[in-house]
Amino acid sequence: MPQFYRAAHWILLDIGVGAWVTAGLVSYGLWSLREEGKAANLPAALFFLFAALGMLTKGAIAVVYLGVITVPHWFFFRRKKLPPLWTGLFFLVPVGIWVYFFYREGGIYFLHEHFINNIFGRLLHRSFRLAGAPVTISDVGHNSPLFFYFKRLPNMFGAAIALFPFAIAWAWRSLGWKFFHFPFHGKVQYVWDLLTRPRPEGVMRKELLVYLMLWSFVPFFVLSIPAIKEVTYLLPSYAGIALLLSCYLADRFVLREAPEELPWGEGFVFPLSGFALAVQVLPKFSLWFFFAFCGLICLGLVYIFVRNLACRNFRGAVLPVLAGLIAGVMLGNTPELMERSRLDRKCYCLFAETVWKEVGSRPLYLKAMEESIRGALPFFGCRDIRVLVSEESLQKLLAGKGEHAILLYRREYMRRLRDPKFAAQVRRYRIIFPDFPEKADSFVLLISEKRPAVSAALHSVR
Repeated sequence: MPQFYRAAHWILLDIGVGAWVTAGLVSYGLWSLREEGKAANLPAALFFLFAALGMLTKGAIAVVYLGVITVPHWFFFRRKKLPPLWTGLFFLVPVGIWVYFFYREGGIYFLHEHFINNIFGRLLHRSFRLAGAPVTISDVGHNSPLFFYFKRLPNMFGAAIALFPFAIAWAWRSLGWKFFHFPFHGKVQYVWDLLTRPRPEGVMRKELLVYLMLWSFVPFFVLSIPAIKEVTYLLPSYAGIALLLSCYLADRFVLREAPEELPWGEGFVFPLSGFALAVQVLPKFSLWFFFAFCGLICLGLVYIFVRNLACRNFRGAVLPVLAGLIAGVMLGNTPELMERSRLDRKCYCLFAETVWKEVGSRPLYLKAMEESIRGALPFFGCRDIRVLVSEESLQKLLAGKGEHAILLYRREYMRRLRDPKFAAQVRRYRIIFPDFPEKADSFVLLISEKRPAVSAALHSVR
């Protein structure tokens, strides 16, 4: 799933809350799908602990995400017996301490802002500002369209979306529900059964299938309602979708047993582990030594591939190919390798270093930058940045006389130069086009104080 891989390379709170919510959903599954008793107490305690950690990471949205999945599942199967009270302390104690300090810091205004305005305000697309509040969210009016996630399905889930209809139909038929049951005729019915009819020996538990479907798709529709939407908000559902699709594929296509002489580890896990180790350790050594090591792993994959084909074990032949593809993505996005092997490209860490060297101690302002830039500059520079959220804020900054720096897209800068007022304002700035071939000619840096020396890594334009 492309968006899941892409998100794994971002420095965002959504990554942390996504991990805790996913762990909480797994714990809930282990708890609710087991027989009631002491064996379910530990997963229940872990569920509350992960819910607390998710809330401490990014607030109540973690609890909302868990609630829209677990509460319907709980009532659907009419659960009666609750877990022991002590398990709930794993949530109440850390969250209670957090609420206490949160209230002590900002009083009722902070509580209202987080629990009322930030939740219900986004949901209802309006700001519920409390009179006299020193803070209020300013983005509830930036209403993303209802079809936001639908438009992004291809880059969110990639080829996996082609399996969604068949996996859902298979799960529906496994549950024995007649709704949406369409009879076909002839070969069409044969193909439909081949793709969606559950195997008698492979029938899965009803509770598990319902839970995976809730986990996979309920957040998709619930989070389409609020004003603010990001693809990273749905990260926990990627795990539910992966589990549902893996259950479907296992039921439909996976062989009963793998040949003992060609285990899964040999064809998939071991090669990936080798590449992962190489990515972390070997870039510190010679680049040629790194590629030689990876070449040996590739030769091993070719040997496994040919050996499996000779044994007519087609599943075993696919695994090393898949391992090689995943490893290629891992290698191609390793910063050390990008710096040393891509002669005409650079990484964001080098871009941040170049920018901060010119900015110096001045505050840096960004205007409508993409998330990768907004995250890379403060992270790699260990510095704060300030985002200009409106046209008025940019005009006010340009009219001011303090020392600062502004990073704009080059196309926006060239467009603004047609405005005589803007052209007059930027005369007091030193205009720099950073040398960053990864996004050639994309950025312009405005430095408020003119200095005689210009770094060799930059091209200065008067």
